[in-house]
Amino acid sequence: MSEHRLPATIARIQHFVALTGGLDVAIILSLSASNPFSSAKDLMNNRRIDDMEGVRSYALLQAEIMTRPELAWVPILPLAKLDDIVKLVKTYVQSISRPKPKPSSAVRPLDMLAHCSPDRPLPTLAVNLASDVFSSLRDVVQNALTHQTSSFLHDSGEIASSDDSLQSHQSPFGVLAEQLDKDIVESMIEFWLEDWAIE
Repeated sequence: MSEHRLPATIARIQHFVALTGGLDVAIILSLSASNPFSSAKDLMNNRRIDDMEGVRSYALLQAEIMTRPELAWVPILPLAKLDDIVKLVKTYVQSISRPKPKPSSAVRPLDMLAHCSPDRPLPTLAVNLASDVFSSLRDVVQNALTHQTSSFLHDSGEIASSDDSLQSHQSPFGVLAEQLDKDIVESMIEFWLEDWAIE
């Protein structure tokens, strides 16, 4: 990692990566050529230039590789002492070979909201906004029934009409009406008020 040898080192790393197409590669860098690396604290207290060379080389290699997009993803594994090389490689291989968790196939109740429309599936924007405004599918139903009740009570003069209550900032459907087409919001409400046959 000395300054005059660095270009040759980078060229070797590029060749190494090219051999496998960049698959399953890692760089192991010894932190100390002579004495086993103990800890950063011990190195700082010791202040011997020879003992610090491995840590400097590690930092320099990381900085150099990060400036090269084709190599930036290559992991650099610091090796404290030569006896630990097998353990280091095994630990690294285990970390990259763990099975990745499979995405959950469970359907969230609010995901079903897209199909809760009398005419056609709701647009993605409507479903996303509804999931922000309502805490659950049950909350959607309760608000739809409350909205319908409020429009029936309009005649007594206590509550505004259906159109006015839809625009009300107090109503979650009013919040949706500010962002979506009025017909979409009304279809969301209508779905919960009627019985629908599945064809």
